[in-house]
Amino acid sequence: MAASGDEAQGSFHKQSRGSSEVSGLESLATTRQGAFKSIVVFKQRYTNALKAYKDQKNPVMMPQDEVMDFFSKLDNARYAEFKMNYINGLQLKLCKPPVYLNEIFTLANTFLKPKIPTYS
Repeated sequence: MAASGDEAQGSFHKQSRGSSEVSGLESLATTRQGAFKSIVVFKQRYTNALKAYKDQKNPVMMPQDEVMDFFSKLDNARYAEFKMNYINGLQLKLCKPPVYLNEIFTLANTFLKPKIPTYS
């Protein structure tokens, strides 16, 4: 089934928005945790990008959507195991989905990853 023209272009069509609105959207869309960025620095960058997105009167994101957006942008090299465990916990109803950004930040920041000793 083919999507209509409006659906195919998506709800965030750049030509129908002002340049500052687009920059707020693009800033949020491109914000990701880099390989060498701490989660604290990433949360600050994400929060700033989210504020810019909201200040530009873009469509309102529900707090749960903000949480999952932040979660999806965590560095996979460091947080893949956390993401897998967390999604599995949600699927098994072992935990409730977080409502606020600080909840997922705290969970990710305090996630303990076992260190495997390397021998030379």
